[in-house]
Amino acid sequence: MFMENRIAPLDPRKETVYHSFQKNLDEILEAGGRAGVPIILSTVAVNLKDSAPFASLLKTGLAPLDRQTHFNLCAQAAQAQAVGDFSAAAARLEQAAAIDPHWAELQYRWGECLLTPHSAPEARLHFEQARDDDALPFRADSRLNAIIAQAARQHAGPRLAFCDAASLFATNSSAGVPGREVFYEHVHFNCDGNYLLGRCWAEQASRLLPAAATNRSSADWASRELCDQRLGLTDWNRRTIFEDLLQRLSQPPFTGQLEHTQAVEWIRGQMRFLSRRMDQPNAAAKARETYMAALKLAPQDHRLHENFAEFLEAVGDLPQAVAEWQRVRELIPQHHAADLQAGRLLARLGDIQAGRRLLLQAVTLCPDLAEGWLELGNIHELEHRPDLALKEYARLLQLAPRDSRAHYLLGKALSELNRRPEAIRSLREALRLRPDFPMARLDLGIALFQDGDLEGARRELEEAVRLEPGNEKARDYLAKLPAGGR
Repeated sequence: MFMENRIAPLDPRKETVYHSFQKNLDEILEAGGRAGVPIILSTVAVNLKDSAPFASLLKTGLAPLDRQTHFNLCAQAAQAQAVGDFSAAAARLEQAAAIDPHWAELQYRWGECLLTPHSAPEARLHFEQARDDDALPFRADSRLNAIIAQAARQHAGPRLAFCDAASLFATNSSAGVPGREVFYEHVHFNCDGNYLLGRCWAEQASRLLPAAATNRSSADWASRELCDQRLGLTDWNRRTIFEDLLQRLSQPPFTGQLEHTQAVEWIRGQMRFLSRRMDQPNAAAKARETYMAALKLAPQDHRLHENFAEFLEAVGDLPQAVAEWQRVRELIPQHHAADLQAGRLLARLGDIQAGRRLLLQAVTLCPDLAEGWLELGNIHELEHRPDLALKEYARLLQLAPRDSRAHYLLGKALSELNRRPEAIRSLREALRLRPDFPMARLDLGIALFQDGDLEGARRELEEAVRLEPGNEKARDYLAKLPAGGR
């Protein structure tokens, strides 16, 4: 889907985007000015250093020989860069740029090769060019930020504050090029990035507030550590963020990025580090104290109750987690999330009827809630009703056709109904979407074993063991196979 919608860096259709953005921004600022509303206008910071372009396109009309020469030079540059010969790599990239400077990957590699303290300004120019030339432009580019800065000048006045976030993040990043120190991936800030931007906006807001609102304020801003405490931020939250990030990066368009493998390994490294800290004595008790202290100061904050509930589930205190989700239901009864989570946990605790009731309420409030249909299907599985589970998983698949879990659960239910050919197709599709899915490997191996495809079964079961060495069920089925898998 993404690769079919690439757009060349110099495509004239982009001018329509810039024109519309400028027009809409001017109208918003004019409307705010007429209403006397104080406005903070900010440029958009993005990850330049540790987020490669999502796609690159050569300019149209390039002669075949020039095209081949360009690719050869870029390949030579990649080889030189891989062995640490950055000077040679930069030289090859400069030659390739003479043919087409708008190949986004070229500019990104060039920036990497120049990223030393004495060459940082030049490196940043190449990273910015890589972002601007990205054929899948999910990040705000130089032109959009220039439009924002121009609008700030045109609408300057006492009720408009301008925050140049792009420059702020460059100034506060290593080598002047924003990267993982403030971003999770291409655009989403980590905790340090959120604090940096929030502090900048707060400083601008304080200048727009009347004296009566600020004359008793402290001279010092809340520290990053204090903000973490008030938000109830712990290592359990941080690890959950990285788990979600890992799942996001396992899907397009992230899988097509130049350094996708390194990015995934970095995330896994962060998760291992956090896991070691979470395993320390008293770590869970200290985290619980953090949540309780935050809730004491803000007992009506439903986000804090959600946060605490997720922690309680993670440490195995399911009854108290249900109580926290019930509190969230009281605070925001119109939202489906608390019904979903409380229902899911009640089912796990064995209260099937109460769990079903809340899950049905969740999908009533939000009919396109994929997770709700998944959990309803799981309840039918607990009741040994794969026929009913199949109907819920079919709804899930309609809502999330690229969700590997949907295909896996559908395949599992089909297996239980002895509809083996359909089950095998569903399990194969789950693995196509997520090759590192150990349970799907196991169930496919079992289905193939039962279908008489012993060689195929061996391949899948061995892969299941490789992915999950402690998978005893896969080992048991492997032991049943004759030597050679036939």
